[in-house]
Amino acid sequence: MQLLSEINIERTTGTAVIQLLQGDLSNIPIEHRTDILVMSAFPGDYIALEGSLIKALSDKGLSVAALAMDKETDLRSQLNCWLSKPLSLSDQQLFNFKKILCFEPGEKIQQPLEVVSNIFRCINTFAFEEDNNVLAMPIIATGYQKVPMQKMLPALLQACHFWLTNGLPLNCIKLVVHRSEQAPQATGLFEAFKNTLQYELVEQDSFSTDNDIQLPAPAAPTFWKKIKNRIAKNR
Repeated sequence: MQLLSEINIERTTGTAVIQLLQGDLSNIPIEHRTDILVMSAFPGDYIALEGSLIKALSDKGLSVAALAMDKETDLRSQLNCWLSKPLSLSDQQLFNFKKILCFEPGEKIQQPLEVVSNIFRCINTFAFEEDNNVLAMPIIATGYQKVPMQKMLPALLQACHFWLTNGLPLNCIKLVVHRSEQAPQATGLFEAFKNTLQYELVEQDSFSTDNDIQLPAPAAPTFWKKIKNRIAKNR
């Protein structure tokens, strides 16, 4: 598994990291072991289609369908997801993750922001309840569900940054592209997001709290709206 890029987020509780990697989530090396593996599926459908993560896990002896029959937590009616019970200790050592969080958005898959929002609401539920410090996921729904990378990855990055900045108790979120030919596009999108964050930090440092607030172009409107509202509340 190859590290392509990463973003460090400084928090009072310590540094959190968003990583972009290329590799096989059915064969996570020990140095990238994770607590929860996030994946997506069609609702109630865990058929091992060629090229899917479900198929790759099945080929190595782990059945997502079997895990789905004996869930630890079922939030499909509220957030379209469920959490598996812990894998056996031998499987945890073999696969280097503890549980699967399976997301089944159905028709909502065409609304990436809503889908990703629900994923992180689900993650938030489990991250506070247990010692889940590291999470790994593919670029959700860009395989058989055919959501374009340029739609899903920016939505995932925005959500990762928002939730980690606002206290989600994870140390690391690993976003993984499977095929090497996907890596250049994913890296470009990741670096563009990273550069936007750096730009906003620079502008934040130079921001004036005078009554006449001038917004430099091309600053992100949502970011500056938050800053103005914060200043107004503090007066």
